[in-house]
Amino acid sequence: MKKALRLTIMAALVVLICLPSCTKPEKQIIGKWKITYAKADGYNDGDAKGEVWTFKENGKFNGYISWGKKDDSYVDCNWYVDGNELVLKGGDLEFSGYGWSETVVLTLDIEQLDKNNLVVSGKMKDEYYEDGEYDTYSFNVAYELEAK
Repeated sequence: MKKALRLTIMAALVVLICLPSCTKPEKQIIGKWKITYAKADGYNDGDAKGEVWTFKENGKFNGYISWGKKDDSYVDCNWYVDGNELVLKGGDLEFSGYGWSETVVLTLDIEQLDKNNLVVSGKMKDEYYEDGEYDTYSFNVAYELEAK
């Protein structure tokens, strides 16, 4: 009897420990996240601190990805999780201060994800129209966000 009770308690503990980690990343990411740290190709973008990224259940994303002035570059696009990568794709990154926009693809490795913190890093690829031709470039980015 004691052995059966001990096994039942151990099984219950295993389930309780594994349950939070078994939640799909898609479900954990849905909601609003405030940027607490942002970096792009070696420089710290302090202006991005405090900006909010919103991940909706329908796969839509919106938020500011600013490299210059605060509120300068708003993106409204789709998001999805592919394995351990968070992908923001489609839509345009609008640089309101400059009057032009770019197509954005942001592929980020999920380094930490729990109910309060999201830490991601990876590459941002932009496609933009200049001098009558499309050009593509990419750069490294890193973000730390907290649940809002």
